[in-house]
Amino acid sequence: MTRPVSAARGTVPEMASAPQPGRSRSLYFLSPPALLLMAWTFLGLGVAWGYVGRNSLPVMVRTMQLNGIDFAFPVIGMVWVGICLLVVAVVGFAVTRPIPQHAKVINGPRDLSKALRIAALLHTVILIVVALWILLGAQSVGGFDRLIALAAEQDTYVAKEAILDNKLFPGMRLLYTGLIGLGVFGACVFAINLDSPARIRGDMKIGLGMFLASVVALSFLPIFLSQRILLVQMVLSAFVAVSMVRGRVVNMRYGLLLALLLFFVWSLREAVTVGPWASDFSAARVGGEKLLYYLVNDFYNTITPFTAELEKTYGAYSFKFLVYFSGLEDKIHNSVGERMALAEQFRAGGVFPAFTAPYVDFSWAGMIFVVGLVLLFGWVFDRAHRSFTFAVIYGQCGGAMLLTPHVAWYSHHNFTFNILMLVLICAFIRRQTAPASETGRLRGGLPA
Repeated sequence: MTRPVSAARGTVPEMASAPQPGRSRSLYFLSPPALLLMAWTFLGLGVAWGYVGRNSLPVMVRTMQLNGIDFAFPVIGMVWVGICLLVVAVVGFAVTRPIPQHAKVINGPRDLSKALRIAALLHTVILIVVALWILLGAQSVGGFDRLIALAAEQDTYVAKEAILDNKLFPGMRLLYTGLIGLGVFGACVFAINLDSPARIRGDMKIGLGMFLASVVALSFLPIFLSQRILLVQMVLSAFVAVSMVRGRVVNMRYGLLLALLLFFVWSLREAVTVGPWASDFSAARVGGEKLLYYLVNDFYNTITPFTAELEKTYGAYSFKFLVYFSGLEDKIHNSVGERMALAEQFRAGGVFPAFTAPYVDFSWAGMIFVVGLVLLFGWVFDRAHRSFTFAVIYGQCGGAMLLTPHVAWYSHHNFTFNILMLVLICAFIRRQTAPASETGRLRGGLPA
C-alpha cells in the first residue's frame, strides 16, 4: 500500500487518484467468462457472415478451396462447443467474486520505478539481440533489401528460413516473445503514473517507449517470421492489463485505434502473400476477407476432429509448455507422435483451438480441463483488483482467453515464458505495509 506523503513536503498522496465508487463495475466485462463468451461470439458472427455472404467474398472462398475447407460442419462438434460455453458461463460467473468498490491496485509510481528500469534494460537487450539476428539473416541472403524482396515476392518461406538458420543461440524465438510481457508492463506503469498526481514523468516516458517499441518490433517481425499472433496477444493483453491497473475498462476509442492498427498490419501482410489471383483487390478488402477466412478456418479446426474417433494424446496439446521446458519433445513424439499425426489430419492451417485441444488430448474428459482453466483464470482475476503483479499477469491471461477460438495460447511456452518473466520483474516492486484501515477496506490485498 502506498503511504501518503507528508503534506509538509508539498506532495499529494498517491491514493488520491482512486476511482469513484461504481467505476470498477466495468471490470466484470473483463472477467474470464465474459472474455471467453465475447471471443466465441465474435467467432460465431464471423463464420455466419462468411457463410451468408460467401457468394460475394471471392478471396475468402478461394482461400477455403485452396485449403480444403467447406461449410459442412459436423453437428457433434458444435454441440461440444455449446457445452463448453455453457460450462464457462455457469462455472465462471458462479466463482467470480464481487469486485471491491475501489478496485484499484495499491502500488504507486515510486513503488514501480526500480522494476521499470530493470524491465527497460531487459527490453533493450532483447531488441538489440533481435536486431543483430535479423541483420545476420539478411546478410545470408544478400542484404536487407534482398530479404524484403523475398517477402514481397511471396517467398516468405525462404526469408523465414534464412532468419531461423542464423539464430545467435537456441531459444531465440522464445526470447523475442518477451517483448509481449515487457511492452504490457511498460504500458501498465505508464497508466499508473497517468492516474497519479505523484506521477514520475521519466517513468511515463520509459513505459510508453517500451510499449511502442514492442508494437513496432512485433509489427515488423511477422513480415519474415509469420507470427502475427504475437502482436495481437500483446495488444489484447495490454488492453486488459491497463484496465485492471486503472480500475476500469479503458475507453473504447483507444481499443478502436489498436484494432485499426492490427487490421492495418494484417492487411498489409495478407496483401503481400495472397497471390497474383487477387492482385486487383485493395489491401483492406484482402485483409477483411482473409480475416473471415481465418475465422472459418478456426471454427473448422474446432469441430472437425469430432468427425472421427481419435486416440487420446494425453496432454501433448494442452500441456505443450511442459513438453517444451522439460526437454521431452522427442520422447513425447516417439510415444504419441502417430496419434498426433492422425489428429492433425482433421484440421486445416493453424493449430487446435482452446476447446478442442483438451478433447484431442483426453476425449470427453477434456471438459474437466476446461473447468480447471476457468477456475484458474478466475482466481487470478480476483487478485488482479488489488495487486499490480496479478494485474499484469491477468493481462496475459485475458489476451489468451480472447484468442481461445484461434489457439490454445495458455498452453504455449511463449505464454509461460512471459508469465515467468513478469513474476521475476515484479519481484523488484517496492513493498509497503498497508495501514490497518486500508487493509480492512481492501480485503485480502497483496502488497504488489
